[in-house]
Amino acid sequence: GYGGGGYLLAYLKAEDRVVQVEFGMRAPFASHASDYPLAQDGSNSSDAFNWPKVIDDRNIHGPLAIATPGYLKGIELAARQFGTLPLKALIEPARQQAMLGLPIDWFASQKINQFARGLRAYEGTRSVYLKDGLPPAADLEGLLTHLPLPNLAETLSAVQDEGSNAFYQGALTQQVLQDLTETGSKITAKDLAQYDATLSAPLHSQYRGHDI
Repeated sequence: GYGGGGYLLAYLKAEDRVVQVEFGMRAPFASHASDYPLAQDGSNSSDAFNWPKVIDDRNIHGPLAIATPGYLKGIELAARQFGTLPLKALIEPARQQAMLGLPIDWFASQKINQFARGLRAYEGTRSVYLKDGLPPAADLEGLLTHLPLPNLAETLSAVQDEGSNAFYQGALTQQVLQDLTETGSKITAKDLAQYDATLSAPLHSQYRGHDI
């Protein structure tokens, strides 16, 4: 999502080569190893990565688990280098869906309920997903309802107008930084301003005669 990052591989047929777009998350400049003390029992975390357990799982949940996101920079670079439509047009369906809202079927309702404890910890998520303190309920007769996400729609609209810069050094930056600071994150304006996605040649190796 917009608060995350990743990698994208693009095969350029005319040149018969693969290009990698790198937009992984980066630790804030102010981060320090002491922010993440390891559990004394030597156990591993219970999340999918199974890395050494940190006290209070502060590397998984909460403000110190947030790294500088790269997603918007990454998709913008990918669209500019390899796409056939402008970023504004690519984002428009998502903006419209955000205005309509998140479809609430039984699965969405169950997932929001599953993560209710974490959602309840912050006003920004609590006010959206846990109105009156409860997760949205799916319609028992099967009629699809929606949970409007107007703030997300406004965010996407700003990105349509300014590009990814709206998030990193533009219209959205001060609000993003205020929200991060209030939760205790170490991300600063410097972290956002100095972030950029890059193009590179991906790592590859041979396996049974195939280039992987």
